[in-house]
Amino acid sequence: MSSTSLAAALSSSAFTARNQFDQWWQTHSAALQAADLAGDEASKASLYVGLGRLRLEQDRFDEADDYYSRALAIYEGLADESALVLTKLELASVQRERGELNDAARTLVEVLPALADAHSPQIEARAWHSLGMTLTEQGSFEAALVEHDRALARYTELADRFGQALVQRSIGITHRAADDLAAAERFCGSALRLMTELGDTHMLIYSLQSLAKVRIRQGRGEAERTALLDGLEKCRELQDGFGQALLLRTLGELDLAARRFGDAEQHLERSLQWWTALSLPLWQARTMRDLATLLDATGRRKQSDATWSAALKLFERHGSHEAGEPRPRLSGGITPARSPL
Repeated sequence: MSSTSLAAALSSSAFTARNQFDQWWQTHSAALQAADLAGDEASKASLYVGLGRLRLEQDRFDEADDYYSRALAIYEGLADESALVLTKLELASVQRERGELNDAARTLVEVLPALADAHSPQIEARAWHSLGMTLTEQGSFEAALVEHDRALARYTELADRFGQALVQRSIGITHRAADDLAAAERFCGSALRLMTELGDTHMLIYSLQSLAKVRIRQGRGEAERTALLDGLEKCRELQDGFGQALLLRTLGELDLAARRFGDAEQHLERSLQWWTALSLPLWQARTMRDLATLLDATGRRKQSDATWSAALKLFERHGSHEAGEPRPRLSGGITPARSPL
């Protein structure tokens, strides 16, 4: 097999489905060394994309950005427009996760015309979905739903049930952020049912979490506690740091709503430690906002104010929709936070 063929095969491997990170790194690193010795720039770029994808899967976003940037530099030198567009699409996911929302939106708007011209229906659907998620983060909920609906229609045409489930979950998240809990429950529930049918254990956890968030907002989240704890343990087994942080934060929100302040603080502090380790400032801010609510409810007003102020500065710096939302307070019930995911 040529180094170019090897690079393509490795980049489309099933390592991601099984989270076999060590094997992924070893095979790509060996192939990259061979491609470098052979002076095969196209293969090097393809392998950099594969390593970027690996680091993205491992939630090592700074390294993912570096590998994608290396690939883009090579593709620009080769004038490979198709590869440039696809790599930028992957880079947009890193930008969104790091809270670089304007950059992510610009990247996606830039690549979409090229995808349409290239007649890449599945990849175009993926770009629409990614843009919808970014717009949700920015608070443009109606525009986000337009992009999500495009993606869902395309995945339906392609009979791509996994893509349909992913977008339905995102539509549910957008409705939840817009405070339409009935629609949020409908779409998150549909995504969960479809992921259950498909048997995708990993994304099933994320679907369960999204529905649990809706039910916490509806005042009936207690029934989701066991599923959230089980999901947290599975994320540990899968070495999914982002998932662990997300599940811990959701458990903290559930405990906060139930006024189990000790448990809530423990879960939220552990979640914040993960977000800090992952260098994800928007997620740090969201968890700090929850902690500010908890500190306020437990009489630590000065600490609460400082924590809220730090969170608000991060929301404003990154242009997320939370910057314009009121500060949550816990009184008879919790004023719901409307953050994505």
